[in-house]
Amino acid sequence: MLTLRLSVVNCGAIALLLSSCSSQSKPSEQIRHARTDSAGLAVTEIWVPEESRHSHWLPSPDPAYVAGVDNDTLYGVAAAVRLPDGGIVSVSPAAHEMRRFDQMGKLQWTVGRRGEGPGEFQLPGSICLAGDTLIVGDYARIHFFSTTGALIRTFVPRFTEGVLPAGVWRCGGDGAMAAQTFASVDWLQRAAAVWRDSAELYWLPRGSDSARIIQRIPVDEYYLARLEGSSNPARRRLPGGRVTIWSVRGERAYIGVGDGFELQLYERNAVGVDAWRQVAIIRIVGRDQNLSPASIAAFERDLERQRLSSDPDRIDPAVSTKAPYPATIPPYDALLIGNDGDLWIREYRWQPASDEEQSWLVLSSTGEFHAHVRIPAELVVLDVGTNTFVTRVRDSLGLEQLRVYAILRSDQR
Repeated sequence: MLTLRLSVVNCGAIALLLSSCSSQSKPSEQIRHARTDSAGLAVTEIWVPEESRHSHWLPSPDPAYVAGVDNDTLYGVAAAVRLPDGGIVSVSPAAHEMRRFDQMGKLQWTVGRRGEGPGEFQLPGSICLAGDTLIVGDYARIHFFSTTGALIRTFVPRFTEGVLPAGVWRCGGDGAMAAQTFASVDWLQRAAAVWRDSAELYWLPRGSDSARIIQRIPVDEYYLARLEGSSNPARRRLPGGRVTIWSVRGERAYIGVGDGFELQLYERNAVGVDAWRQVAIIRIVGRDQNLSPASIAAFERDLERQRLSSDPDRIDPAVSTKAPYPATIPPYDALLIGNDGDLWIREYRWQPASDEEQSWLVLSSTGEFHAHVRIPAELVVLDVGTNTFVTRVRDSLGLEQLRVYAILRSDQR
């Protein structure tokens, strides 16, 4: 059993390992320290090495695969999965459809339309492959399709508190699915302020209609701005606010709540009680989260962008409350688990970040550092394989494409 928790802490936590410690002084190789805390959790602390040729993976200069050209227009793709034959299947909540492209990137078929009937979608936001079955998470429902697009089954999972629409579905590996329910609407009754609600994280094993709760987790941090002519506030993403990341693979769930650079690992207790419990902690040490003049300027740009993009008929800038400065920079904003079980953690990026390269850390499932990965800002990573990753990108005309890039590891360059 192992619990992982990544957390930015002061250098004193590993003072015995480092003779000197500062955000500018980084080791050339990772330093890893394991211990057990007073609660019996296994704690792994890692000092990530500085970026170098030996610790740096790169995407290939050119994509190995492109889909979404030649009138195969994509719109609002939220998730995609690579098939064993090299093709890709994508889902779009905006277009209410699923599409399959062959190994050359040519469209083979399109399935779905908006609705609640057989083969119809509400908000399809995740897709995974289990054997020869495609599994799609769609709001309150789960769909099973063949790889030829034929509908096998649709069902509504049962949650602890009855039937609940899921805010987010994600693939859990081996045909399992994980869901984060919608947060409450308690914020509607609050005065303008920073607000962070909570939601339930559930696990749905393959072959079961009943979801098991993993943990109640906080959601992303928001600020509330008053609406013109209304007593209710509008909820807006807080620039620099804490972000919750999570992902599930098999019977392990990784959760980061943004209070520090940490992940908590939960495992399913298969003995006696079918429940989940926290078992270990991975902690990343020495990442600089202090506010800087550059981050404060980024905060102001982000806030201004939100104000200008708000509906002028609803948001009254004169009565909107300005979001407060965050105490520190959030550590991360995305978590993916690769097909090989590696953890891909994206370090926080201020919005808009159109010209800011993405910085990812890759760890093993038990917290061993593998690599730094720099990915162009315009690529949205949807799926990570062993040697490739699937991305969504807009071309020079603003049209969506799916592109697959090879992962060039340090020993392959």
